[in-house]
Amino acid sequence: IPPFLAPDELPHFAYTQYLVEEKKIPKNTGKIAPLVTTMSEELKMAAKLTQERHLSISFSHMIYPDNYEPIPNEFNNYSRTVDKENYKNSAAIYSPFYYAVEAIPYTLGYKLDFFSRFYLMRIFSLIFLFVTLIYSYKAALLISGEKIFAITAAIIISLMPSINSSSFGGINNDAALIAFSQILIYWMFKTINNHNAKIVSNIGGGALLGLTLLTKPQAIIFIPLVAGVILYKGIKKKMLRQAIVAVFIIYFIALAIAAPFYIDPITYFFSNLGGTADQASNFFSIATILSSIEHDIFGSLSLLFEFWLQVQLFINFYPFYFNSLILALELGAIIGLIYVAKDYYNKISIANKNFYAYILLCVAVFLILEIFFKAIYYKEALSKQYYGFGGQGRYYFPVIGPIIILFLAGLRRFSFRLKIPVNALYVSLILFFLVLHNYALFNIILQYNYL
Repeated sequence: IPPFLAPDELPHFAYTQYLVEEKKIPKNTGKIAPLVTTMSEELKMAAKLTQERHLSISFSHMIYPDNYEPIPNEFNNYSRTVDKENYKNSAAIYSPFYYAVEAIPYTLGYKLDFFSRFYLMRIFSLIFLFVTLIYSYKAALLISGEKIFAITAAIIISLMPSINSSSFGGINNDAALIAFSQILIYWMFKTINNHNAKIVSNIGGGALLGLTLLTKPQAIIFIPLVAGVILYKGIKKKMLRQAIVAVFIIYFIALAIAAPFYIDPITYFFSNLGGTADQASNFFSIATILSSIEHDIFGSLSLLFEFWLQVQLFINFYPFYFNSLILALELGAIIGLIYVAKDYYNKISIANKNFYAYILLCVAVFLILEIFFKAIYYKEALSKQYYGFGGQGRYYFPVIGPIIILFLAGLRRFSFRLKIPVNALYVSLILFFLVLHNYALFNIILQYNYL
C-alpha cells in the first residue's frame, strides 16, 4: 500500500513525530477539525511528493509514472518541527500509548530518509499482528479443544486482505486496540474456565483492561463485558460478594490507568452532540428516520463483504465469484450457529462443558460493539444527516477473534450436518483465504504498478 493510503496515516504519523521531536503529548488548540492535520515541513513535502508521483488518487484507479524518480536531494533538509501555537490533529484526542511504541522505530531510524523511517514504523506495527494471532489462536484452542481449529482461525486472520492492508499495514492505533482486545478477550475466556482461582485474585485484569482502554476509546465496550464475566463466574461459584468486590477493584485499577486520557475524547464527543438548528429540527422527522434506516441497511449489507475484502482504495478488483463464496460461507456459518443454539436448547452435551458459555460470550462481544457503532451512526444520521459513518469492516477488527471463532464454529457444525469431513473444511478454508490474500496482493503490485 503506498504511503498515506492506509487509514488516517497522516494524523497518526504526525502524532508520533510530535511526540519524538517535541518530547510532549500533542494537544489541539481550539476546536478540532477532523480533516485538518498540522504537519511538519518534512511530512507536508512527503505527502505532496507522494501525491505528485502517483498523479491520481481515486476509489477506482491509481496511475503511476513509467520511470522511477529518486527522492529529491533536498528532502533530508526539511524541518521536522510543527506549529505548536495552532496545532490541529484529529488523533491528538487519543492517549500516547500506541504512539510511544511507534516512537521506537522512529528513533531507531532517525537518521534515515523519511520514507525508510516511515516503512520502518509500518513494519514495527506488525508486532501487534503477531500478538493478535497468538491470542486469537489461544482463545480458539481454549474454546474448541482442537489445534487444527485454532490454527485455521489464526491463518484466516493472517490472510484476510482487509486486516493486513488497513489495521496492520499502516501506522494506526487500531493495531494496538486489536492486539490488546484479543488479550483481554482471552483473559475473559480464561476467567470462565479457571475453576480454582478465587475471583478477587483476578485483579490483574484491571491492569489489562486499563491498557486496552488506553489504545482507543472503542475499548469502552469491554467495561460491561468484564463485569459480566466476573459476575457470571461469581454466581456460578456462589461467590457473588467476592465477584462484586473484584469488579470494583478491576474498575478502579483500569480507571486509574486510563481515565486521565479520556478527558479529550469525552469533551470532543459532547461538543459534537448536536448539529445546526435546522438539523436538530429534523431529528424526529419521518423522512430523516427512514433515510437513516435505509443507509444503515445498505451499510450493513456492504459489511458482509468489506469485513473480509476491503483493501482501502484498492476495492474494485474482486471478481463476482469471490463475493459469492464469501456470502455462501457466511450463510453456512449462520445456519451452523442456529444448529449450535438448537443443540444447547436440546441439552446436547459437549466435551468442553463451557463451550456454550464461550460461544455466548463471543456473540455478546460482537453485539456490544455493534450497538456501540449503531448508536454513533444514528446520532450522526439523525442529528446531522451524516450517513458516512459505518460501512467499514475494519471497525469490527477489535473483536476479530470472536468473529472468526463464531464463523468457524458455525461452519464446523454445518459441516457435521452435511457430513463433510471437518479437516476437509479447514483445508478448503485455508486454501480459499490463501488465494484471496495473494489475489489482492498481486493485483495491487501488478495492476497498479506499485513496488
